[in-house]
Amino acid sequence: TDEKEGGEKPFAKTVANQQNIDAFNGVVSNEASISLFWNAVVLHVIIKGRCSQSDARPDTRLDVVFDDVSFKLGRDKESASNLVTVPLQWANGGRGPEGWVEVTYLDDTLRLGRGDKGSVFVTARRPAGSSK
Repeated sequence: TDEKEGGEKPFAKTVANQQNIDAFNGVVSNEASISLFWNAVVLHVIIKGRCSQSDARPDTRLDVVFDDVSFKLGRDKESASNLVTVPLQWANGGRGPEGWVEVTYLDDTLRLGRGDKGSVFVTARRPAGSSK
């Protein structure tokens, strides 16, 4: 339900969230859309980075470095015109935030994984050849 206990609508609510990993091309992105101010505006947050096969566990783990984060306000992220992008190389000695994601299960429709900070990911996979 969209309402809190007592009938109040939440100030902020996640309306979409996706994690994109293209290991073949070495790129990743995490995208979230968050409804704010009781659904008056939507904030879109997109963090982009690079990934590579991990030396520690090359068969199941990708090392990730995030390069920048973008913020947009608008009903949908494609039409939002007020993009603000912040480079992240100021963090972590100029490298940007780092981490890893480990794939624990993978088939044609589902990917299960966990991240270095304890996150657990249960994601539906897009059909082959689909970009969104």
